[in-house]
Amino acid sequence: ESELAGLPVIATDLPEIKAVVSEANYKYLFQKNDIDSIVSAVLEMSRNEKERIYLGKENRIKAMELFSPTNNFSKIISIIENK
Repeated sequence: ESELAGLPVIATDLPEIKAVVSEANYKYLFQKNDIDSIVSAVLEMSRNEKERIYLGKENRIKAMELFSPTNNFSKIISIIENK
């Protein structure tokens, strides 16, 4: 949802998260319980409007590729046809 809204993401570095954010956003993914990295990412993101805008655009592009209506309907049709 954040990606479709064109927002940057600060989150735990999990495969499920990496799959939906742009590669540019990877540097804002942190290891579980790494409080220092979380704080650093939040502070950096809050101070850098250009970076927020850039990452938001990149995340939206990736989200539209993954979750476009065409892709979603194609998957649904495939599931229905295979039953």
